[in-house]
Amino acid sequence: MINAPGNIRQLGFIVRDLDEAVAQWLAHTSAGPFVVMRGQRFDGWTYLGEPQDQILEIAFAQAGPMMIELIEAQGPWPNVYGDAPPTETCVLHHFGLLVADIEAASAALDAPLVTTAQIDAASQLRYFDCRERFGVRLELISDTPSVQAFFELSERLARSWDGTSAPVRRFEEVTG
Repeated sequence: MINAPGNIRQLGFIVRDLDEAVAQWLAHTSAGPFVVMRGQRFDGWTYLGEPQDQILEIAFAQAGPMMIELIEAQGPWPNVYGDAPPTETCVLHHFGLLVADIEAASAALDAPLVTTAQIDAASQLRYFDCRERFGVRLELISDTPSVQAFFELSERLARSWDGTSAPVRRFEEVTG
């Protein structure tokens, strides 16, 4: 058992090409449907304490009770996702944990802080380098109503999915 504050709700993977990675997950797992978010930016994004303008292509889906998050980082490099774009199709990067008190959880984790960002006015994310301890980074995510709604959306889509129709959906389609 991982001794970390919060509940692991997400496995995050860094991918070379988002569309290729989504196709691989759909072809070889029961995860789905995938929801794609293009050109994502987060306010207050930092890398090693310095502001960074990071643009992300993100897809997420459920694999049973676990959210799978695929991330194609557009740069600049280096960043929390690596020193350079990945050469592999898909590499495990982080566990995402929802925490009620991100300040207390950050202090309890006792690990190097790599990246911070605002999800919305009430919600933050923080990446910590826990590779020596757990083999991956940990992403602490504020457990707020808006974040819960995001995870519930993924779960609801998975429950109603027949496994074949509309395996890839745009975020705007499922929230609008």
